[in-house]
Amino acid sequence: KSKIRGETLMGIKYKPDISLQSVVDFVMSDRDIDLSKPSADNDIPVAVAMVVSDPIRATHPVSFSFSASSTMTPQQIGYLQEQGFPNGLARELGNTRATYPLRFWVVDNSGSMRTNDGHQLRGAPNKIRVVPCNRWTELQGAVEYHAELAGILEATTTFRMLNDPGPKVGPQEFTVASDAAHIPVQSEVNQAVKIIRKSEPSGVTPLSEHLQEIRLRIEAVAPSLKAGGQQAVIVLATDGLPSDKKGESK
Repeated sequence: KSKIRGETLMGIKYKPDISLQSVVDFVMSDRDIDLSKPSADNDIPVAVAMVVSDPIRATHPVSFSFSASSTMTPQQIGYLQEQGFPNGLARELGNTRATYPLRFWVVDNSGSMRTNDGHQLRGAPNKIRVVPCNRWTELQGAVEYHAELAGILEATTTFRMLNDPGPKVGPQEFTVASDAAHIPVQSEVNQAVKIIRKSEPSGVTPLSEHLQEIRLRIEAVAPSLKAGGQQAVIVLATDGLPSDKKGESK
């Protein structure tokens, strides 16, 4: 069970020899996991918003295609089926791509992510085992998988780490399928995977600061989204309360 709320399956690094159905069967067989109810882990604090001034600005502004097609190519459907997606569910991802053209992942790379209570699922079909790891390793697997998935689906997704990983690692924010004509999507995927693999958790948890900035960016394109009946998605991948620059939560 992941310490990152709602990410029980998200921490899995999918491999060609592990189908999604095998993972689902494994989870559904665990009677301690009730997918119909919110997590009962009382030791996980729920993030609350607080105002933080001077929000961070994106180094490279991202362009979004609000007219994203809902039609999936045979190659895209084939990739998803290899992952264990039924044909109908694979095609439905095309609809979600068109409905949610804005996707943001807020990735918690604060020092608390070093805590060794994370989990990964590994092994061949019908022989899946739970392997202990720290929270950051679990989240790295989730980000890698969703970066690769965003590339295959050409679904614009921006990943934004809470703390700057440093110039030797790469930018704090990176986007896959940015709709930039001069950048191949696979290059963006490769960069995303490289950055997340090289990053190490440290620092505080300035969640509110990043949410304020993302809110401004969504508000700027809200009329276009509403006109097309579209919405934005924000995924919070974190293990705790937001904090200020001193690491204090209010």
